[in-house]
Amino acid sequence: KKYHVIRYDLRGYGISSSQTEDYQFMHVEDLVTLMDSLHIKKAHIVGLSFGGSLSLLICWRISQTGCYRLF
Repeated sequence: KKYHVIRYDLRGYGISSSQTEDYQFMHVEDLVTLMDSLHIKKAHIVGLSFGGSLSLLICWRISQTGCYRLF
């Protein structure tokens, strides 16, 4: 099988822009928007520490049909 790895900075971390919205955390919506714009219907979601918590929220948000595996 052929896999593609996509890694991105969470908003406000790394070299990404700071959050300017009234909402403190838009990370889940950011990833869902990224996946939609790249036409990704299913994905292996990997996260560690805070990323692990976000992985659970992302899988809940996109339902069981979009979260193929959670690591």
